[in-house]
Amino acid sequence: MTSTLKVSTLKDPTNSNTAISIDVSGRVTTPARPAFRVYGSSNAWTSFSSGVKVSLLTTVDYNIGSHYNTTDHEFTAPIAGLYHFSGRFYVNNTATMSEYYLSVDDAGLTGNLYFASQDNDQSDSSVTFAETLQLTANQTVSIKGNSGQYYPIYCSFSGYLVG
Repeated sequence: MTSTLKVSTLKDPTNSNTAISIDVSGRVTTPARPAFRVYGSSNAWTSFSSGVKVSLLTTVDYNIGSHYNTTDHEFTAPIAGLYHFSGRFYVNNTATMSEYYLSVDDAGLTGNLYFASQDNDQSDSSVTFAETLQLTANQTVSIKGNSGQYYPIYCSFSGYLVG
Protein backbone atom coordinates (compact mmCIF):
# COMPACT_ATOMS: atom_id res chain seq x y z
CA MET A 1 0.00 0.00 0.00
CA THR A 2 1.37 3.38 -0.98
CA SER A 3 0.41 6.65 0.66
CA THR A 4 1.37 10.22 -0.12
CA LEU A 5 1.45 13.13 2.27
CA LYS A 6 1.47 16.52 0.55
CA VAL A 7 2.41 19.54 2.67
CA SER A 8 4.24 22.78 2.09
CA THR A 9 4.79 23.77 5.73
CA LEU A 10 4.87 22.16 9.16
CA LYS A 11 4.24 24.42 12.14
CA ASP A 12 4.89 24.10 15.84
CA PRO A 13 2.01 22.87 18.09
CA THR A 14 0.79 26.44 18.73
CA ASN A 15 0.76 27.26 14.99
CA SER A 16 2.91 30.34 15.56
CA ASN A 17 6.24 29.24 14.00
CA THR A 18 7.00 27.48 10.75
CA ALA A 19 9.24 24.53 11.60
CA ILE A 20 9.75 23.13 8.10
CA SER A 21 9.00 24.50 4.63
CA ILE A 22 9.02 22.52 1.39
CA ASP A 23 8.94 24.39 -1.91
CA VAL A 24 7.46 23.10 -5.19
CA SER A 25 10.85 21.65 -6.21
CA GLY A 26 11.10 19.62 -2.99
CA ARG A 27 13.73 21.79 -1.29
CA VAL A 28 13.40 21.67 2.50
CA THR A 29 14.25 24.57 4.81
CA THR A 30 14.11 24.88 8.58
CA PRO A 31 13.75 28.64 9.17
CA ALA A 32 13.77 28.43 12.99
CA ARG A 33 17.03 26.41 13.21
CA PRO A 34 19.37 28.17 15.69
CA ALA A 35 22.31 29.68 13.80
CA PHE A 36 24.63 32.68 14.07
CA ARG A 37 27.58 34.40 12.43
CA VAL A 38 29.52 37.28 13.95
CA TYR A 39 32.62 39.11 12.82
CA GLY A 40 34.85 41.94 13.93
CA SER A 41 34.80 45.61 12.99
CA SER A 42 38.01 46.79 14.64
CA ASN A 43 40.97 47.18 12.28
CA ALA A 44 43.76 47.10 14.83
CA TRP A 45 45.89 44.25 16.12
CA THR A 46 44.42 42.91 19.36
CA SER A 47 46.08 40.58 21.84
CA PHE A 48 44.61 37.22 22.78
CA SER A 49 44.51 37.36 26.57
CA SER A 50 45.12 34.04 28.26
CA GLY A 51 41.83 32.47 29.35
CA VAL A 52 39.77 35.55 28.34
CA LYS A 53 36.87 35.43 25.87
CA VAL A 54 37.49 37.00 22.46
CA SER A 55 35.31 40.09 22.72
CA LEU A 56 35.72 41.99 19.46
CA LEU A 57 33.52 39.82 17.23
CA THR A 58 30.34 41.82 17.84
CA THR A 59 29.03 42.63 14.36
CA VAL A 60 26.12 40.27 13.73
CA ASP A 61 25.59 38.93 10.22
CA TYR A 62 22.68 36.76 11.41
CA ASN A 63 21.52 35.39 14.76
CA ILE A 64 18.50 33.13 14.22
CA GLY A 65 16.86 32.60 17.61
CA SER A 66 19.12 35.19 19.31
CA HIS A 67 21.21 32.49 21.00
CA TYR A 68 24.54 34.30 20.44
CA ASN A 69 25.03 37.05 23.01
CA THR A 70 27.30 39.88 21.81
CA THR A 71 27.66 41.19 25.37
CA ASP A 72 28.76 37.87 26.90
CA HIS A 73 30.49 36.78 23.64
CA GLU A 74 29.02 33.30 23.76
CA PHE A 75 26.45 31.02 22.17
CA THR A 76 23.93 29.28 24.44
CA ALA A 77 22.48 26.00 23.17
CA PRO A 78 18.67 26.27 23.34
CA ILE A 79 18.19 22.47 23.21
CA ALA A 80 20.32 19.34 23.48
CA GLY A 81 21.83 18.22 20.18
CA LEU A 82 24.75 18.31 17.79
CA TYR A 83 26.08 21.78 16.99
CA HIS A 84 28.61 22.74 14.36
CA PHE A 85 30.97 25.70 14.95
CA SER A 86 33.50 27.25 12.62
CA GLY A 87 35.60 30.36 12.41
CA ARG A 88 38.53 32.18 10.94
CA PHE A 89 41.16 34.29 12.65
CA TYR A 90 43.72 36.49 10.92
CA VAL A 91 46.72 36.26 13.24
CA ASN A 92 50.04 38.00 13.69
CA ASN A 93 53.00 35.64 13.79
CA THR A 94 55.73 38.20 14.37
CA ALA A 95 57.06 37.12 17.75
CA THR A 96 54.96 34.45 19.38
CA MET A 97 52.55 31.75 18.40
CA SER A 98 48.94 32.92 18.07
CA GLU A 99 46.74 30.53 20.03
CA TYR A 100 43.04 30.32 20.83
CA TYR A 101 40.47 27.66 21.70
CA LEU A 102 36.78 26.86 21.92
CA SER A 103 35.52 26.94 25.49
CA VAL A 104 32.45 24.99 26.59
CA ASP A 105 30.75 26.28 29.76
CA ASP A 106 33.64 28.70 30.38
CA ALA A 107 36.11 25.83 30.78
CA GLY A 108 39.82 26.27 30.34
CA LEU A 109 42.04 24.98 27.56
CA THR A 110 41.47 21.41 26.40
CA GLY A 111 43.70 19.83 23.78
CA ASN A 112 40.98 18.80 21.34
CA LEU A 113 39.52 22.32 20.99
CA TYR A 114 42.85 24.19 20.62
CA PHE A 115 44.01 26.09 17.51
CA ALA A 116 47.38 27.72 16.85
CA SER A 117 49.48 29.30 14.13
CA GLN A 118 53.13 30.18 13.81
CA ASP A 119 54.88 30.48 10.46
CA ASN A 120 58.63 30.05 10.15
CA ASP A 121 58.78 33.24 8.09
CA GLN A 122 56.80 35.10 10.79
CA SER A 123 54.19 36.46 8.38
CA ASP A 124 50.51 37.00 9.11
CA SER A 125 48.16 34.14 8.32
CA SER A 126 44.57 32.96 8.60
CA VAL A 127 43.75 30.11 10.94
CA THR A 128 40.42 28.37 10.40
CA PHE A 129 38.62 25.81 12.51
CA ALA A 130 35.54 23.61 12.38
CA GLU A 131 34.19 21.51 15.24
CA THR A 132 30.97 19.58 15.86
CA LEU A 133 30.03 19.32 19.53
CA GLN A 134 27.37 17.38 21.43
CA LEU A 135 25.79 19.92 23.79
CA THR A 136 23.04 19.79 26.37
CA ALA A 137 20.47 22.56 26.70
CA ASN A 138 21.93 25.78 28.14
CA GLN A 139 25.58 24.88 27.61
CA THR A 140 27.63 27.80 26.33
CA VAL A 141 30.36 27.98 23.69
CA SER A 142 32.82 30.85 23.30
CA ILE A 143 36.31 31.48 21.93
CA LYS A 144 39.07 32.20 24.40
CA GLY A 145 42.57 33.42 23.76
CA ASN A 146 45.83 31.94 24.90
CA SER A 147 48.59 34.06 23.31
CA GLY A 148 49.46 36.12 20.26
CA GLN A 149 47.42 38.66 18.30
CA TYR A 150 44.46 38.77 15.91
CA TYR A 151 43.02 41.38 13.54
CA PRO A 152 39.24 41.45 14.29
CA ILE A 153 38.01 42.89 10.99
CA TYR A 154 39.27 39.73 9.23
CA CYS A 155 37.87 37.29 11.81
CA SER A 156 34.55 35.48 12.17
CA PHE A 157 32.77 32.91 14.35
CA SER A 158 29.65 30.97 13.39
CA GLY A 159 27.57 28.01 14.47
CA TYR A 160 24.30 26.20 13.99
CA LEU A 161 22.22 23.32 15.28
CA VAL A 162 22.79 20.21 13.16
CA GLY A 163 20.05 18.23 14.86
